[in-house]
Amino acid sequence: MYQAIERGASLYSRGEKPLRAFQNAAVAWMVLLDQPLSITMFLCADVYFGKALRYMTDPSQQMQEPIRWYDVEDYYHYLKFNRTHPIFQKEAWRYSNLNQQSSQKLAKDLPLLSLWDDLADVKQIVTALGILTGHTTLRMMDTVLPLGRRKTRIMMGPYSVLPYEQSPGVSDMRSTLFEPLTYLTIVRLAMPSRFTDLVQFLVSLDLMVKDYYRDIQSHSWTTCSFAALAITLAAMFKQGPCIDSITQFYGINRPYHIHSATAARRLRCNLVDQMRNYHLLQGAGFLSIHWQYSSVASNGTTARAGLTTVPEVHGGHLFFLHILKPIHLSDNNEVGLLTLILESRGGNSGTVPVCLGSSRKGIGLNLFASALEPESFKQLQRLFKHGSSRFMNAQDSEVWLPQLVREMNEAQLIPTE
Repeated sequence: MYQAIERGASLYSRGEKPLRAFQNAAVAWMVLLDQPLSITMFLCADVYFGKALRYMTDPSQQMQEPIRWYDVEDYYHYLKFNRTHPIFQKEAWRYSNLNQQSSQKLAKDLPLLSLWDDLADVKQIVTALGILTGHTTLRMMDTVLPLGRRKTRIMMGPYSVLPYEQSPGVSDMRSTLFEPLTYLTIVRLAMPSRFTDLVQFLVSLDLMVKDYYRDIQSHSWTTCSFAALAITLAAMFKQGPCIDSITQFYGINRPYHIHSATAARRLRCNLVDQMRNYHLLQGAGFLSIHWQYSSVASNGTTARAGLTTVPEVHGGHLFFLHILKPIHLSDNNEVGLLTLILESRGGNSGTVPVCLGSSRKGIGLNLFASALEPESFKQLQRLFKHGSSRFMNAQDSEVWLPQLVREMNEAQLIPTE
């Protein structure tokens, strides 16, 4: 499967245009990246429209603050446009337990991770990641992937509400794809105890990140995010030497990111705190001891660094909130991955609990599905129709939703002549 992509990209780079080879490569690319694309689309939906969705479905929040009408419009069009997509259907998502996946099931449900298992040389993995997300491959995809099919698979953020001809091409998704594929690679290299490979992967990856993110701040943030996940996994499996090797990518030797040894140490303490908040107590304990966990308070005394005492360090407090939405880690070293379950796949997939716990910043797996229930969506359609006529020339108006609903209901009670 990967060989077809590799061959297609090579032919495209030489200016050759064998349509059959490009079509085979496009199909293989879609199969390999089906799950990562679905995960990314679902998380983008939550990022761009989750706030509006929670507001529209929470009466108590509606009583406390208004919402801009154009946010309601965007939310409505997004749901209308994507309401039949598999990622928004009820019970479509589970956290698949990677510890319990057989090689056959992994190849069927998560072929990208199966590919990483087959590539024993880390250099091959880095090369494959570069090809899958590279300019050449994505431009080739643009030439052969029909726009209609592309539309159904690629709905990134606000692009989802644009007309077909304005939808982004696959080549516009290079950086959007790179991060989730890299996180999945880090998770997989930690699974079969390939921690030496994991370190080598991060070393090789540092150069690739510089290519994807030209500005220093984005490069630093991305590298630290990757390192945070890798250190967390290494601590869970008590891999001290691996932690030492990876630490150089987490706030060390980056003078433009961490300006002092004290700030670097506090950033590390911050990671330990976040592991504890995510109930990874054994891993946090190991990392705390390994890093001789303590921080210097403002009065010069040594004190435990809670999340509220960590200084303003770029991105430090956001690492886990950003990374762990599609990944489930447990204190007994289970690793789960958010997976789209399609009925056509059948079988009984191993899963870890969908609920991540009240203290975790998880994502409502059925939140969009609930909003798309027939009666709920019908009510939203009526509200949109009523509000559109009222705010035709004032889309930026602040709207108190309960009041608008009352007006809509009263208008429906008025008999028409």
